[in-house]
Amino acid sequence: SKALPPGVYRLAHELDSGDMELAAHAWMIGSYHFDTYLPQRPDFEAPQLVLPKESRLDRIQALGEAVFLVRDLINTPAADMGPVELELAARN
Repeated sequence: SKALPPGVYRLAHELDSGDMELAAHAWMIGSYHFDTYLPQRPDFEAPQLVLPKESRLDRIQALGEAVFLVRDLINTPAADMGPVELELAARN
Protein backbone atom coordinates (compact mmCIF):
# COMPACT_ATOMS: atom_id res chain seq x y z
CA SER A 1 0.00 0.00 0.00
CA LYS A 2 2.97 2.35 0.47
CA ALA A 3 3.48 2.60 -3.30
CA LEU A 4 -0.09 3.81 -3.87
CA PRO A 5 -0.99 7.49 -3.86
CA PRO A 6 -3.02 8.72 -0.88
CA GLY A 7 -6.69 7.98 -1.26
CA VAL A 8 -9.47 5.57 -0.37
CA TYR A 9 -9.39 2.10 -1.90
CA ARG A 10 -11.65 -0.92 -1.88
CA LEU A 11 -11.01 -4.43 -3.17
CA ALA A 12 -12.64 -5.17 -6.53
CA HIS A 13 -13.74 -8.67 -5.49
CA GLU A 14 -15.48 -9.83 -2.35
CA LEU A 15 -13.48 -12.10 -0.08
CA ASP A 16 -14.53 -14.38 2.73
CA SER A 17 -13.88 -12.98 6.20
CA GLY A 18 -10.58 -14.83 6.71
CA ASP A 19 -9.15 -13.70 3.39
CA MET A 20 -10.39 -10.15 3.99
CA GLU A 21 -8.61 -10.11 7.35
CA LEU A 22 -5.39 -11.31 5.70
CA ALA A 23 -5.72 -8.69 2.95
CA ALA A 24 -6.30 -5.93 5.50
CA HIS A 25 -3.32 -7.10 7.55
CA ALA A 26 -1.10 -7.16 4.46
CA TRP A 27 -2.34 -3.68 3.53
CA MET A 28 -1.46 -2.36 6.97
CA ILE A 29 1.95 -4.05 7.06
CA GLY A 30 2.67 -2.59 3.61
CA SER A 31 2.44 0.91 5.06
CA TYR A 32 5.24 0.36 7.62
CA HIS A 33 8.09 2.86 7.55
CA PHE A 34 10.98 3.34 9.96
CA ASP A 35 11.89 7.01 10.14
CA THR A 36 13.13 7.37 13.72
CA TYR A 37 16.63 8.43 12.69
CA LEU A 38 15.75 10.71 9.79
CA PRO A 39 16.65 14.34 10.49
CA GLN A 40 13.26 15.43 9.22
CA ARG A 41 10.43 12.93 9.16
CA PRO A 42 8.62 12.96 5.83
CA ASP A 43 4.89 13.52 5.74
CA PHE A 44 3.26 10.20 5.02
CA GLU A 45 -0.41 9.83 4.32
CA ALA A 46 -1.22 6.14 4.11
CA PRO A 47 -3.80 5.06 1.55
CA GLN A 48 -7.01 3.89 3.22
CA LEU A 49 -8.60 0.49 2.60
CA VAL A 50 -12.37 0.28 2.98
CA LEU A 51 -13.37 -2.88 4.84
CA PRO A 52 -16.78 -4.50 5.23
CA LYS A 53 -18.64 -3.61 8.43
CA GLU A 54 -18.28 -7.14 9.79
CA SER A 55 -14.45 -6.99 9.66
CA ARG A 56 -12.62 -7.50 12.93
CA LEU A 57 -10.91 -4.12 12.96
CA ASP A 58 -9.73 -4.43 16.55
CA ARG A 59 -7.88 -7.66 15.77
CA ILE A 60 -6.40 -6.29 12.53
CA GLN A 61 -5.26 -3.09 14.27
CA ALA A 62 -3.75 -4.91 17.27
CA LEU A 63 -1.84 -7.37 15.11
CA GLY A 64 -0.53 -4.60 12.85
CA GLU A 65 0.61 -2.47 15.78
CA ALA A 66 2.39 -5.48 17.29
CA VAL A 67 4.23 -6.13 14.03
CA PHE A 68 5.19 -2.45 13.77
CA LEU A 69 6.56 -2.49 17.33
CA VAL A 70 8.67 -5.59 16.67
CA ARG A 71 9.97 -4.16 13.39
CA ASP A 72 10.88 -0.91 15.16
CA LEU A 73 12.76 -2.88 17.83
CA ILE A 74 14.61 -4.88 15.17
CA ASN A 75 15.50 -1.77 13.16
CA THR A 76 16.78 0.17 16.18
CA PRO A 77 20.57 -0.06 16.50
CA ALA A 78 21.86 -2.07 19.46
CA ALA A 79 23.50 1.07 20.87
CA ASP A 80 20.00 2.52 21.34
CA MET A 81 18.20 -0.68 22.33
CA GLY A 82 19.78 -2.08 25.45
CA PRO A 83 18.03 -4.03 28.20
CA VAL A 84 16.52 -0.89 29.78
CA GLU A 85 15.07 0.36 26.49
CA LEU A 86 13.77 -3.10 25.64
CA GLU A 87 12.06 -3.30 29.02
CA LEU A 88 10.45 0.12 28.49
CA ALA A 89 9.20 -0.95 25.06
CA ALA A 90 7.74 -4.13 26.53
CA ARG A 91 5.99 -2.23 29.32
CA ASN A 92 4.44 0.27 26.92
